Amino acid sequence: MFTKKIIVSDVPDLLAVLGDSFFQREGFSLVRIIDDDEAFSLIEADSPALAILDLSSLGKQGIECCHRIKRDPLLQVTPIIIVLGADQSAIREACWQAGCDQILERPISALKLLD
Repeated sequence: MFTKKIIVSDVPDLLAVLGDSFFQREGFSLVRIIDDDEAFSLIEADSPALAILDLSSLGKQGIECCHRIKRDPLLQVTPIIIVLGADQSAIREACWQAGCDQILERPISALKLLD
């Protein structure tokens, strides 16, 4: 059976929101990543339905990873949500310029994520 995948940063509060959510109930599997190189490689290999990059764990490398994905003609269709910490609002514009599809700020909730 084909499994829809979501590439997601390995961050406890983000995983807690996703763990028992609409995505799990709809048959998505979560593929955890710990750094930007792993994220890019998995997106390249797995063509996930969504990538959620948390900058609290990836730092500015998460923005560069998003930029690399959106510059690639084959990968650019991958939707990317970037999660920002409360102290990272100053880099919102850099996230948009990198091509992210959405920005989610902490605190994270399932409702915000589904919106």
